Amino acid sequence: MDEREVAHVRRTGSAGGPRGLRLFLALWLAAILMVALGGAARAQAPVPVQPIIDADNGVLGAELFAGAGRAELFGGGGYGLFTGSFHYRAGVTLGALRHRLTMAYQDWPGSLVLGREGQTGASLRWTLNPTFGARVTLTGFQGRLWPLEAEGSQGPEVWLLSTEASYRLRLGGPWLLTPGLTSVWGRTLDSGTTFTSHLATARLRRGWTGLQVAGGTARSNGFPGCFWRLGGGGKVPLRGYPSEYRTGEWLLALSLEHRVPLPLDLRLAQLQLAFFADAGDALGPDRRWEDLNLAVGYGTGLVVATALGELHADLAWNTQGELTPAVWLSAPF
Repeated sequence: MDEREVAHVRRTGSAGGPRGLRLFLALWLAAILMVALGGAARAQAPVPVQPIIDADNGVLGAELFAGAGRAELFGGGGYGLFTGSFHYRAGVTLGALRHRLTMAYQDWPGSLVLGREGQTGASLRWTLNPTFGARVTLTGFQGRLWPLEAEGSQGPEVWLLSTEASYRLRLGGPWLLTPGLTSVWGRTLDSGTTFTSHLATARLRRGWTGLQVAGGTARSNGFPGCFWRLGGGGKVPLRGYPSEYRTGEWLLALSLEHRVPLPLDLRLAQLQLAFFADAGDALGPDRRWEDLNLAVGYGTGLVVATALGELHADLAWNTQGELTPAVWLSAPF
């Protein structure tokens, strides 16, 4: 059983504490009333269903949604390919295409808190997606993080505030630069322990070739599991090495990748051949920047690319000549 499965089996799946549940139920009932009043004078529309394909977290399922005007109710769930279990989410979205406010309650894999495989609770998210300028997402969360193996059956109850920002900058011709910043501030409700993490990335792309540089810092203040992990695929990849090959409070990584589209006519996906090289290191409190020693991995792989996400099947080697195959999911290239 891998780390994702252990983290899921040992968690309770409890609903983020009574305070978070009461808050969500109040928002949910208010949203239902608002949608009902807003749609009373409208013709009844068919209730649509849309698929859930969460490539980042490995969830496949379906979602039911209905709305009136700028308000939309949604609810659904899916099967977690990594957790081997069913997950759910429900909520209401207010706003238009360029700015949206989403109130939701969910038990879902994936968390911006380092070392956590998922979280259960209530969230309030505001997304700004202007025609020109940075895309910004602000999220507040109250609930339980899924537990680490050493924490037993119940993870800590926390307050979280996270920000995600990215900007697509055209440099002229085929060159595209996309800088991004993700920051998380958290506090446990029982002990008041605070923890933070910040990850800055810059991706330079020209056609089918991309270079990513990433740097990060984390401050745990004794909060379990809040540190960077390098090894394998992911948002900051170090292919050719096992999971958690390098760990620490500071992170520096580079990744270079070139894709070659294969001439196969598929209706919903495209097959691509990838060639890549990764380098990275994570520094703990007992290491200084003078001790930086980048681990290097390289290899090739097959990518099944869709508009919603990508499936990677890689063969990667490290500098010791060891071969590490890997299959993983990611957001679009």
